[in-house]
Amino acid sequence: MFHVAFSPAEPNLLASCGWDGVVRVWDLDAGRERHRLTGHDGPVRFAEFSPDGKTLATCGFDGTVRLWDAASGRQVWRERHEGCEVNRVTFT
Repeated sequence: MFHVAFSPAEPNLLASCGWDGVVRVWDLDAGRERHRLTGHDGPVRFAEFSPDGKTLATCGFDGTVRLWDAASGRQVWRERHEGCEVNRVTFT
């Protein structure tokens, strides 16, 4: 696992990134996986929740940045950066 991120809106919500290209969103109170976010074509390097906790951004070795709806787990946006890995994302 590369990185974990806690939601500012739901402190019991955690996103974890892994070598398998999957981001798992966990409900820590219930002790179960809430969403499995798939689409990256390689390890996911970093995840970050938006300040309101409604969006999760991920990036990885496949050169993509993706935005996900935190409530549904649905991907809402993707940008590819050819020829490079993306190691970090943040909201401003």
